[in-house]
Amino acid sequence: AERDVIENVRLRWPGATLHVRHALMQGGQCAGQVITELRLLDDHDDVDVIVIARDGGSVEDLLPFSDEALIRAVHAATTPVVSAIGHEPDTPILDLV
Repeated sequence: AERDVIENVRLRWPGATLHVRHALMQGGQCAGQVITELRLLDDHDDVDVIVIARDGGSVEDLLPFSDEALIRAVHAATTPVVSAIGHEPDTPILDLV
């Protein structure tokens, strides 16, 4: 997912500056790590949009992207957040924020 996002941003907006942050994308620590990185990016004045991206997986693998604390953190962010989680049939709650 990371490579796809970077490649598409560079093709569409060649002058864009990317700040890539990494977090676990499944498991018990996923939501907390994503929240931490989200807040770090949200604090930067030069960040215009935040993309949270992950390839598809099982329903269980994608559950952290329906975590209430993550949903609340995204809602509270002052920077627009784009959810790019899973494949088209996947709909974590993050997609609805």
